[in-house]
Amino acid sequence: MKKANVAQAPAVPNEARARRWVLFFVLANVGALVAMTVTGVTQRFWRLDGAWYWLPDVLCSLTGFALSLVVTAWLSRKVLKTTLRQLILGVDGSVDWRQCRKIALAWVAGVVLTVAVDYLLGGSDGVTTFNPVGFVPVAVNFVICTLLVWTQTTWEEVMYRCVFLRATCGNDIRPTFKCIAWGVLSTAVFMACHFFNPEVTSQTQTPLIVMACLTYFVAGMGMYLADVVYGNCMPGCVIHWVNNFFLFTIWTQSGSALESAAIFYTQAERNGQASLVGTLLLYVPLAVLLVHDWRKMHRAK
Repeated sequence: MKKANVAQAPAVPNEARARRWVLFFVLANVGALVAMTVTGVTQRFWRLDGAWYWLPDVLCSLTGFALSLVVTAWLSRKVLKTTLRQLILGVDGSVDWRQCRKIALAWVAGVVLTVAVDYLLGGSDGVTTFNPVGFVPVAVNFVICTLLVWTQTTWEEVMYRCVFLRATCGNDIRPTFKCIAWGVLSTAVFMACHFFNPEVTSQTQTPLIVMACLTYFVAGMGMYLADVVYGNCMPGCVIHWVNNFFLFTIWTQSGSALESAAIFYTQAERNGQASLVGTLLLYVPLAVLLVHDWRKMHRAK
């Protein structure tokens, strides 16, 4: 039987291995940039009117992130000699679905908390409302966004969490000073990559721009710390999946498949503090879960 050319798991790098991690990070980002540029050019020449106007944008984004993920998976095998599954989950590559459900439910609890506080502070304007434009557009948007969220968030988690964690800690992911310090660096990179998002560029004052950027730093550190507590990169993926799925399917631009008074984006345009405060509230239940599980695992040792 032919053996697969894949190592058991990424190890803590020596100098030569460290160069491989840097090479992988650079090449994967270049590959993603090329993929998104090609699909972006396609998107410029493809336009639809009416209820379906958003379809080219979503399909081009889906294609771009899917290509990025394929390139990243190929580079992982060629440069790091490991699979994306091992990169995310570690040696055995098994998924703890009970852990995933707990994390997803904690995030949903954070949404409920955020909406409740938003309603108490802002009245009816803060309550999510729906205005479907038809069953078929809604259904198509739901399916496409499901695929888009999976490809986009998986690629981002691999690049901004998995790579830094595995390159620093290998399979022994623990909350050491070195691990957390690299987490701050990776989260700063993650924040910088979102600098041109609309909720940041819409701000006109420097303090509000800083607050909008800090929203991404808080979110990124939350996902990084979840990975550190559980010892693999699946928790960050789950948080990112649930978060972006909510934003892509519930919150959309006016006139598309679903319309809502956005908890984050619309309020961030009115008040840059709302996005940061909303994100902090969003992570309260998750923080409680992480502390509880960490203490439980620590006592078990």
